[in-house]
Amino acid sequence: MRIWLILLVLVFFAGCVSDAPRDNPLDAKSRLTSLRLEGRVFTYYQPYQPVAGAKLFLLPLNRLTESDADGYYAFSGLQAGIYTVICQKNGYASDTAQIDLTTEQTHHFHLDQLPSFEQLTLTTHHQARWFPVEDAYYLDIKATVSDGDGRADINLVDFQIPGINYRDTLQAGSEAGSYSRLFSQEELPVGSLEQLVGLEFVFRATDHPGKSVYSDKHYLTRVISPVPVVEAPVGLETVAADSLVFQWQKMSLNFEFSYKIQLYQINLGLSTLIEEIAPIAADQTSYRYPSALPGGDYLWRVLIVDRYGNTSGSKEGVFRVP
Repeated sequence: MRIWLILLVLVFFAGCVSDAPRDNPLDAKSRLTSLRLEGRVFTYYQPYQPVAGAKLFLLPLNRLTESDADGYYAFSGLQAGIYTVICQKNGYASDTAQIDLTTEQTHHFHLDQLPSFEQLTLTTHHQARWFPVEDAYYLDIKATVSDGDGRADINLVDFQIPGINYRDTLQAGSEAGSYSRLFSQEELPVGSLEQLVGLEFVFRATDHPGKSVYSDKHYLTRVISPVPVVEAPVGLETVAADSLVFQWQKMSLNFEFSYKIQLYQINLGLSTLIEEIAPIAADQTSYRYPSALPGGDYLWRVLIVDRYGNTSGSKEGVFRVP
């Protein structure tokens, strides 16, 4: 009888107690492990386009997923809590979001596509001249930069020379994505361009959202010291229009090079470049002009050009075609 009384009491209390809340995260039916975080990855600017193949890292769970062809991603089976999501893709600036997950949430990412350097050249140019008598030296820098969000998204292209703690900016050209700067030797914090040979140049491109990319290290290869010398025509001598032959002294150098002729026409004291003739083989010391020039005054110079584009130019020769 006593046993039966105990059993009745237990049954009574069992009927009064409801199911315990399923807050155990190890319980597959727990309401804390049924939350979902999803969203899409888009481009930075409108019209927004989906970004496929972006990697999304969920911290602190160290889970990884990837956006599909529509830019869609999802993390499921999450507990309530605070999470950090890092969204990354090569060629894009990464983005990070902190999510306080209490219910199912949707969060979209907009990734900024970064600039990239297509081409970079650094060349030196040595120019002999009649006046001033001192030779001129120049550093010529050219860069071509692209951006997946459009070249108009490029805000700044600059460079630094860490070895001399120097930084300066390139100027945008008329063609989108082209940047350049021609420095005279006097504009730079060195006594001679030779001091820059062997020093690293590092370039940076920054877009309008403020994200930057850096180039590999670049170096000047050479400053050409020897100067070619023109022999004829010079001294405003008169030359028949159909028998023009440019002549210069032979050069013997310890590196591979070719020649280039620059031909200018003089009008009202101003010279205008009308033609460049290149490459001319290093063993040549003359070049016959193939057509007849119109009457007028002209000047010309011959330049040494090495395989990297560095040059050294002669003083001008002046002549007249009647």
